[in-house]
Amino acid sequence: MTQSLPPRPTAPARAPESRDWFVSPMVLGCVVLPALLLMLGVLGVAMGWRKFTSYGIATDFTSYQAKIRPMDLAPEVKKPLLDKLDRLREKARVSPMSFWRWIDYDESVKSMIDDGKLDPDEVEALNRELDRMEADLR
Repeated sequence: MTQSLPPRPTAPARAPESRDWFVSPMVLGCVVLPALLLMLGVLGVAMGWRKFTSYGIATDFTSYQAKIRPMDLAPEVKKPLLDKLDRLREKARVSPMSFWRWIDYDESVKSMIDDGKLDPDEVEALNRELDRMEADLR
C-alpha cells in the first residue's frame, strides 16, 4: 500500500495591491529625490553663471569708460563713445552675450584703449566694435 504524503503547506496568497501607482520609499529616496536635486542644481548653476557673466561684462564697460574719459578727444567724439558704452552696459545687465564671445570683444577693445590714446582710425574701429557688440546684446 502506498502511503500518501501530507499536503505541502503553501504560502498564503497575496492580496492584489490596490495602489499600483504607489512609488516605494526606496525608489523615491534613491532615484527621484537625487534626480530632482540634480536638476535644481543645474538650473541654479545656469542662472548663477548668467548673473556672473552679466556683472563681469557691465564692469568691463565701466572700466572702458574710465579709460576713455581722461583721453584727449574732442567732445563730439568722446561723448557719443561714453554714451554708447553706457547703453551697452545697461543692455549687458539685462541680457549678456556668451562668455567666449565677450572675451574676444574685450581683448579687441582693450588693445585699442590700453595705451591711453585714440587716433581717428582707432576711434572708427572702436565704434565698429561697439556696434558689433550692440548687435550681439539684442
